[in-house]
Amino acid sequence: MSLQTIIQIGHKIRNELSKEESLQYHRFVKKAPEYSAKQPYTYYQIDVKENFEIDYSSLHEVSDQTIINNKFYYLKFKTGEADSLVKYMFGDIAYPEFFKPDNPENKAAGFRVNSFFRGKEDASKIQNEKLKVFRMSLEKQMDSLLEIFQEKEFCYIHFNFSGKCWYETDVFDEIESAIVSNFIKEDDGHISLSAFLTRTLVESEGRLPNFSNSNTYKSKYFNGFDEVKDLLYGLDFQQKSKVNVGKEIMINMLPKGRLAAKGILAYYDKKSKYDYKNPKPEDTDPFAEPFINPEIDGIEKYDIVFSKRSKPIGVDLLEMTDVNQNLLLRVNRKIRKAKTELNYKYTIDFALKMLFDDKKYTSHLLKILPLIYKDNYYSDDLLLPALIQKTEYGIRNGKGGFLTYAYHYYFLSKLQINNTIMEIRQSKSYLLGTKLGIMAKPVAHSIKSFEKAYVGNLSQRIARLDNLVEFVNYMNEKLMIHQKGYPSVKEASRELTVILDSFPKEEKYNRHYCALGFFETYYTYFKEEVEIKEQTATTENE
Repeated sequence: MSLQTIIQIGHKIRNELSKEESLQYHRFVKKAPEYSAKQPYTYYQIDVKENFEIDYSSLHEVSDQTIINNKFYYLKFKTGEADSLVKYMFGDIAYPEFFKPDNPENKAAGFRVNSFFRGKEDASKIQNEKLKVFRMSLEKQMDSLLEIFQEKEFCYIHFNFSGKCWYETDVFDEIESAIVSNFIKEDDGHISLSAFLTRTLVESEGRLPNFSNSNTYKSKYFNGFDEVKDLLYGLDFQQKSKVNVGKEIMINMLPKGRLAAKGILAYYDKKSKYDYKNPKPEDTDPFAEPFINPEIDGIEKYDIVFSKRSKPIGVDLLEMTDVNQNLLLRVNRKIRKAKTELNYKYTIDFALKMLFDDKKYTSHLLKILPLIYKDNYYSDDLLLPALIQKTEYGIRNGKGGFLTYAYHYYFLSKLQINNTIMEIRQSKSYLLGTKLGIMAKPVAHSIKSFEKAYVGNLSQRIARLDNLVEFVNYMNEKLMIHQKGYPSVKEASRELTVILDSFPKEEKYNRHYCALGFFETYYTYFKEEVEIKEQTATTENE
């Protein structure tokens, strides 16, 4: 499962990087806020004696930006994800980022005192003499610190422990253990999460009977206390997204294999090179781009996680585990081949977006992308009905015709293992549609309302064979009235009659096949280029 991959990533980050580098990814440790015009921070340093008493007289301003950027971190102590008390426990102070002053007028008693006193009870549970001395000494100087906070709207206090930072002392190790203990429980030698810390995925409710989805965080047993600490360093990577699908859906591809911590960071530092403003058929699709990493050694597989953005850390919708790198490279070649053959320059999600409304687009993307990634996208019975529906809607509302949408349909069809285009074009239903389309074009030229009223509602006009016959009779009548009985149109009418008379009983009439045949000839028969695949789409990628 992807949670185990997150733990493995966290283990490498925690153990292979320097302390300062690894803390950048700690769930409850943050870098000092940067100075900006909106947040003009002043940075101070206070020395701490060997016995962990504060030497307040050593207070001085720090201006070395290298030290500030690389050494200054503060602890965001929490007993749970819902803990909003902003408790100060130990180490540097970032005001007002994570230190709140006294607020005696607050209706909630816990928020009336400042952050130091809010953390007093939790600090008393940690049996560490150095922490006790530090906090007692700091409490004596609290009034002086609060005065600084009143003078400076944005203020950062760094404590210097004889040349070390707070996170380089053994006190940090014990505080980190205390944080972990707030999120776990031990039962018969097994460690599991007792509080919401990470999102996990229960693949099927039936696999865990009488188990509430709200308790999914409890479904993982940890091998030991250190593994939970590893999780604290890996959670940041769970929140990352390699591909964004609109504003709600994110896709994270977690690398697995022999890659080191630096390789993991290099992987997540890579940005997409896809040019949405000037796309080309030969460009790697952004949905396959995260798998192309020749410069990073050791990637063998990926866990692919589809998540929905929500507070506090999102919800996992679907995950694929151990998807082989070589398989994904083959899938990428298949996508590029389909684009090149059709001269298709858009993305997979854009193709779907052109065929489905927002709700169906998201659900269908979540359905077919895992199949595409596993090279198991066999067939898709929803694409053709969606194409016909979208085409009809576009005609009725002046938002483009068949060629606007067909381009995307043909591309997605090429990604399928069983591309049914040839099968469709050999069917009698499709052939009926092609003849019908030839007959309809001259009628549309003669009757202004025909296209919106009839072509824009084609599915209704050809829902059954008897409906189709009525439609044919109507068009023959109009062709005669308007004297549009061209030789090619008469030939199409005769051939249509022959097909109807000999329609095989074993073949079920398919109105969508018929509609596809209709639109292909209706939009191309009287043009120089007949092949649909040579047409140029009129849409612009968003």
